[in-house]
Amino acid sequence: MNSVDWTEAYRTAENSNCSGCPLHNTDQLSPNMPTSGEGKLGIMVIGEAAGENEAIEGTQFVGSSGKTLRAAISGLGYDLDRDFWKTNVVRCRPPAGKKPTKKEIKCCNPLLFNSIRKRKPKIVLALGTSALTGLIGKYITKIAISKFRGCIIPIPEHNFFLASTLHPSFVNRQWPPDNDFAYATMREDIKDAIRYAEYLPANLQVEPLEPQKHVRIVTDYLTFSALFEKLDKEKPLVAFDYETSSLKPQHPSRRIWSMSVCFKGISYSFPVYYPKVRGTYPQIPEDTHWGKDYLPLVREKIIKFLIDPKIRKIAHNESFERIWSHFGLGANVASLGWCSMTNQHILDSRKEFCGLKLQAFIRWGVHGYDDEVKKYLPSDSSGYMPNTLHDMPLEKLLLYGGIDSFLTEKLALEQMDVFNFGNNKPLIRAAELFHKTNISFTENQKTGIRIDKDYYIRVSEGLEQRVNRLTQEVNQSDAVTLFFNQEQRPFKMNSPKDLRTLLFDILGETSTKLTATGLDSVDKSVLSELKTPVAKKIIQIRELNKLKDTYIAQYLREESCGFVYPFFHTHTTRSGRSCIAKGSLILAARDFEKHPNGVPIEDIRKGDLVYCFDDNLNPAVKKVKWAGKTGHREVVRVHFIQFFYSLSGQRCRHGYLDLTPEHEVRLIDGRYVPAQDLVEGDILANSKHLSTVDKAEECYFESMERQEQPIDVYDIEVEDFHNFFANGICVHNSASLPNPQNAPKRNEKAKKLIRRGILPLPGHKMGEIDFSAIEVKVIGCATKDKTLLKYLWNPKSDMHYDQTKELFLLSDSEMNKALRYNGKSDFVFLEFYGGEASSSAKYLWHDSVDLKLGPNADGPTLLQHLRKKGIKTLYDFIDHVTVVEAAFWKKYTGVKAWQSNQCKYYLEHGYIETPFGFRRSGYLSKNAILNTRIQSTAAHFLWWCYNKIQDFIRKEKLKSRLLGQIHDSILPSIHPEEEDYLIRKINRVMTFEAPKEFEWVIVPIDIELELGDVDESWYDLKEVSADYYKNIKNPEESAALTQLLKGRVNRLYRQGLLL
Repeated sequence: MNSVDWTEAYRTAENSNCSGCPLHNTDQLSPNMPTSGEGKLGIMVIGEAAGENEAIEGTQFVGSSGKTLRAAISGLGYDLDRDFWKTNVVRCRPPAGKKPTKKEIKCCNPLLFNSIRKRKPKIVLALGTSALTGLIGKYITKIAISKFRGCIIPIPEHNFFLASTLHPSFVNRQWPPDNDFAYATMREDIKDAIRYAEYLPANLQVEPLEPQKHVRIVTDYLTFSALFEKLDKEKPLVAFDYETSSLKPQHPSRRIWSMSVCFKGISYSFPVYYPKVRGTYPQIPEDTHWGKDYLPLVREKIIKFLIDPKIRKIAHNESFERIWSHFGLGANVASLGWCSMTNQHILDSRKEFCGLKLQAFIRWGVHGYDDEVKKYLPSDSSGYMPNTLHDMPLEKLLLYGGIDSFLTEKLALEQMDVFNFGNNKPLIRAAELFHKTNISFTENQKTGIRIDKDYYIRVSEGLEQRVNRLTQEVNQSDAVTLFFNQEQRPFKMNSPKDLRTLLFDILGETSTKLTATGLDSVDKSVLSELKTPVAKKIIQIRELNKLKDTYIAQYLREESCGFVYPFFHTHTTRSGRSCIAKGSLILAARDFEKHPNGVPIEDIRKGDLVYCFDDNLNPAVKKVKWAGKTGHREVVRVHFIQFFYSLSGQRCRHGYLDLTPEHEVRLIDGRYVPAQDLVEGDILANSKHLSTVDKAEECYFESMERQEQPIDVYDIEVEDFHNFFANGICVHNSASLPNPQNAPKRNEKAKKLIRRGILPLPGHKMGEIDFSAIEVKVIGCATKDKTLLKYLWNPKSDMHYDQTKELFLLSDSEMNKALRYNGKSDFVFLEFYGGEASSSAKYLWHDSVDLKLGPNADGPTLLQHLRKKGIKTLYDFIDHVTVVEAAFWKKYTGVKAWQSNQCKYYLEHGYIETPFGFRRSGYLSKNAILNTRIQSTAAHFLWWCYNKIQDFIRKEKLKSRLLGQIHDSILPSIHPEEEDYLIRKINRVMTFEAPKEFEWVIVPIDIELELGDVDESWYDLKEVSADYYKNIKNPEESAALTQLLKGRVNRLYRQGLLL
């Protein structure tokens, strides 16, 4: 290792904040470790802090993480000590190997930037989130290495370009094969940084972009008129942007406050409905900036611009601009052909990566221009919650909007260069699909989904009455009277302790299982087995509260004029509800003596007050709008370590929180990160910050492990700020916007209550149409597995049925639909997406052992059956499923080979690509690699069909409408006179035109169709008869398509491509 200049450490320390740092004057082997390395490439590598080995040897990157980093650099033909400078964001070693705190990073910042100024690197390469925080924390508050890695960011203030990648310690912590994928990601990021450094000149000068200099404020009519005359005459490519009163425009109080247009690098920003008197809400033209004389003229010119097909247009989130143009101005935008948000998602599909503000910083180093506007935006994310932008000074509002459209144009032009470079056909193909789908989804938002508001109110009130009646019956029961006489206090139904006392101590019932802490469980599965009426009523109360507060409340909250208008996005994906494990302690403003550390989440109820943060990380107390159990799911355990100071010096405490992988955890900078994306160096916002963030105890993400057993999980929804504290850690809560994707399907009671309030358009029939087994058919087409293709070509065979029989050792007479469903979802698809036997066995055991055998589910339970077969415990079952898994992969060798090939492709290219041209890049786990290729393809296949049907409805000027896409289904509202005509077309598009269009389809595609009568609800749909299916098909086309598909299969067979 090269020697280091320790004199630099003591000289530069004089300019730092060492005296205020917690690490100052602590016992250090190598205090204030200086920068080392020769830096021949002009790249400075910034690590986190010295580890034990580094402290002993007095130089950076010599421990296990350093060895991983050196191996990657050596593999590229370079040497870390010769070709790079090396330092850490914190130069002293924190005690006990903890992560650097925010204060330590801040104190060490002068040293870091002194070193950068002295050496003048062309590239600064940050390893992990802590290093990034030290470098860009003053510009960006929401920092995560997953969001910034792989980008080259200009930092004009300090005259260098910033690159970043995963910290090598993160790579070392991953299990095979994911560690290989993480290593490859890190290596490629370093490789890109080296290439960029070689491209940059020695006398580097990073020029700042100053977008405000490209904005022209327009507030007088003559200038406004001249501007639009110029647009009409020149017909340039124009980016445009609105500043509006809320997210959704369907409410009557909607307003477009201002608009901006940008062309040829200059943005013009002007008011639309901005008030004459700042802060007032304009009701009539006289109340607006333009007044009654000019407002109609302004509207007329804007509309003429919007509907002009010769003026090509750009927007960042075209769906937003389209829907606001329609409702806010009565115009349907023509020639809006480029959405810079969607196309950025196509270029890089990382979560929250396509936002304009983030792209402005990553590409041009622009930051902070939205600081002023933030205080005028609502904290509540519901669609109709109004902002107060009309109270913002007009000049500032127009400047903000003008910068938005300037950056939108600049971003779009750079994207166009990437799409057009080398005629990149996959990207262009993806962009065309996404653009058409944006237009289709905008039509859905215009139509909305009709609901029966009065019905939902009646149901909600009825549920409330039933809950009150049952609660009264419980409280007046003999059992609760016995409880009161014994305990001398009222019975608390939501208290597990009180339930245990009542049911097991007083009534003598027996619990069939224990909690994780060894107490008698009182969950639904236990209560349902008890004979006492009190237990049955408590189950009923829990179920009724969930129906009212989870499902119905969202529709009443978002209703406007008898409709709800859900968002359908192409640039985001929605997952199921994220959840917190049972037993997690929620910091609530009640029962402090009984629950000094928090109330168990299963005991939190609607109306409770919980502690949270506002949007500026200030302490707040807000009401719980909903609380309840959300399922039985696999969780991860997030371990954290918290440092604090006492009279004896700095100390630490360890803790953990169990939650679903996608549940979002809040970091100290205010950003939310899914638990599964937490990386080394992340500082978690915690309950100690309720006093003051700056003086709080720092809490660091330490490690994460997946729990073996699925467990009961819960969630709550908190008003206004939508976060709460679980085991002391700040986490996000449930979504606040209505999502028809979450409408219950398998719970018949919930399905009936909720779907009966969702209606077709007046005088129409509602339908639901989806592909039959589309995911497994996409798997068959992608893998070309011979065994799987045989199943998919034989309509009388059923692979899930056969596999379930093997898993549970069943005969035909013992099978039923519920068992088949669990075999399909808990084993077949889990294996196809990279799962393992142990995980499959645990899901199968939990979901199936209580199911009864036989076609009518009236036989013995599966557990009784398995015990007769010698499988008595979960561990016996895991052993059995392991044997079944081995036989499964001997059968589906083509799928196994495809899995291996997909992983190799990702390692070689750094992304996964679907047949529609969509790419997913960045660090991906094995599961994400396999899942993306199949589920994205299935979703985009449906989009293609959806767009064709939408085009047909528009061109034929039908009265029928599409209401939206729900999972794999299309929901049409069908005018009775058009039923036969439309359904025939839908069937033709989905089963004939789509398979014919795409060469990769090599199996027959079928649909499943349900229809209701006129004005009947979503719940009332019934599957059509076999004769109906037969009637909507064209026999000649079906025969021709069969021959076409068989020809594709035979060609693959001759080429030796069937596996």
